[in-house]
Amino acid sequence: MRRLRQFAGIVRVPTPSAPHAALIVAAMSWGVSTATTKFALQSFSATDLLVVELGVATACLWFMPGVRRGARAGFRREYLLLGLIEPGLSYALFNFGLERTSGTDAAVLVSLESIALAVMGAAVLGERLAPVLVCGIALAVGGAVVLAAQEGHEGATFAGNTLVVAGVLAAAAYSVVARRVTPGGDAAVVTAYQLAAAFAAAVPVWLVVSIGHGSTFGDASTSHWLGAAATGLLGSAVPFLLYTFAVSRLPLSRTAAASNLIPVFGVAAAVLLLGERLTETQVLGAALVVVGLGAAQLNPGDG
Repeated sequence: MRRLRQFAGIVRVPTPSAPHAALIVAAMSWGVSTATTKFALQSFSATDLLVVELGVATACLWFMPGVRRGARAGFRREYLLLGLIEPGLSYALFNFGLERTSGTDAAVLVSLESIALAVMGAAVLGERLAPVLVCGIALAVGGAVVLAAQEGHEGATFAGNTLVVAGVLAAAAYSVVARRVTPGGDAAVVTAYQLAAAFAAAVPVWLVVSIGHGSTFGDASTSHWLGAAATGLLGSAVPFLLYTFAVSRLPLSRTAAASNLIPVFGVAAAVLLLGERLTETQVLGAALVVVGLGAAQLNPGDG
């Protein structure tokens, strides 16, 4: 027994820190929200769903204990900028782009966010890109591409792909801004202001679209309303709260690698919740993402 204790003292299995764990749960939440989004879009238009999602997320955050108390003392105008960038601008660009391109192209392009994050972190914040980190990100992005390659390419357009890429770049820019303005801030308060700003910006867009094309609110069933509400929780409130907590405590290169877990959880949610079949190629893609994430976490020299 003594030898076992001595061995345990020498060989310690590393455990994820709180920021790393928060990133993984945020990725899981965003991944599962792809299934709830797909279900809700059977009745809702993209703009209608965006308003419902942001409205539910904003309400949930502002009803959290302590948020209203800390909101006045912890307010900074930069938090509103965060919300306008993401989920405001980023989600709007992605939704409009997805209406004009295929789900496959969108999924592949979204996986490019990890590269954009790592490059922006190096260019703007001076973060070092170690070779093992570069290899890990490359493996993870490759896995995301393999996962997305199982769907067809019908309906893809250059305009749609351009809008999705613009949304990806907006999301990456959000992480850079958040890295600079959120340290020391309460994650719940930051996220509450962020979502409120995004919702306030989304409502006028929704009004313009609804006047021109009508609203789908009256056509949605109870189950689809529940799916839209779940999308607000899983796609915005929960992951942004966790991501805001993590992004101010980790280098962007680390957060970039974790984002590649989103398609893995998305595929699992599609299989379990929507009854879609999982192919061997998708299993391979998921494995590449996990291996790439693990390799990226071996990067020395940053916390």
